[in-house]
Amino acid sequence: MSHLQKFNQHSKASGFTLIELMVAIVINLVLIVAASQLYVSSTESRKVQADTLQMQENGQFALELIGRDLINAGFYPMIMQLDANRDKEGVQAATIYKHGRYSNIVSTPTQTYAAFDNGVFGCDAQMFDPLAGQYVCKSHSISSSTADTLVVNYFTADALGKNLGSRLDCNRSNVSNAPENSGRAGAGKTADIGLQPGVPLFVSNKYTLQSMTFVIEGNTITTRSLSCAGNVDTTSANPYQPIVSGIEDLQIRYGVYTNVDTFEPAQFYRADQMASVPLIVFPPTGTFKGGSLNAWARVVSVEVCLVARGLQNSKLSEANGTIGAYADCSGNSVTPTDRDTRKVFRKTFALRNNLTQTIMPKI
Repeated sequence: MSHLQKFNQHSKASGFTLIELMVAIVINLVLIVAASQLYVSSTESRKVQADTLQMQENGQFALELIGRDLINAGFYPMIMQLDANRDKEGVQAATIYKHGRYSNIVSTPTQTYAAFDNGVFGCDAQMFDPLAGQYVCKSHSISSSTADTLVVNYFTADALGKNLGSRLDCNRSNVSNAPENSGRAGAGKTADIGLQPGVPLFVSNKYTLQSMTFVIEGNTITTRSLSCAGNVDTTSANPYQPIVSGIEDLQIRYGVYTNVDTFEPAQFYRADQMASVPLIVFPPTGTFKGGSLNAWARVVSVEVCLVARGLQNSKLSEANGTIGAYADCSGNSVTPTDRDTRKVFRKTFALRNNLTQTIMPKI
């Protein structure tokens, strides 16, 4: 046998047929496709988990942010002197001390602003206009928004820095510069943070939702964000500044007491229902001498409910391929038009400054 014949026989024995090559290529393609699908699925799963975690953090943070401010609602430092020129009890001598008694210093003899009469106020399905001289509920700039607005009022004598205490409003502005605090620093005591004011400084924070647009991975997402306006900027066209993104709904209910001995909330009301809640009228004789308390003065707890959403398209659906529904703050079943995750956060906060015997009626 020649050398050429031996070489041909060896080549035939060690080669692959066309069918074998085709089968090998198909198997490799299947493995590549399966690995690609596994990678895409794993990447999508991680994205969903990260987005869900961020949504939960945003919702919880927004809830606790409002709750921490509600702790201060209606507060007035117990041993600070009266401001005889601005406080309603200013008819008394300026040396008389004001023991835990909140008062409205924004209203004037010619103009009354009910939003600041008590520690809390609200607007149902509307926004609060924080511009000087307005201070009323009005329609949202986006007609589809049904978010409520919560107004939290209190006083501070804080002498701590910017990272501690309550000397700044929710926009991180020094409340010493608020219009209603003009002249309240006192002689020889500047309004700078770090020095105690001569008389307490007024703080008013308003929480609602504002529209915001994000671009994430090339996708444009329009949603709402929890926004707040303090009481320092009262001239900008829109003083509300975004704080927490991805908050789609905000609903507030106010727990009002009827028993002056227990201060237990008898019922929770929307802001637009508060005006129809009967007054508590005291006898003409006795400690309160015929005074009365309206519903806003008797709020002892506030229920905050918000809906947080993911900011990336998570493509989550039910087993049959339909988009899953969720129950909103009112208990209604809502089926979103997108596939983003959503979660409802709800918590009730006690107004500790309204749970004391220092609550005084309007006489």
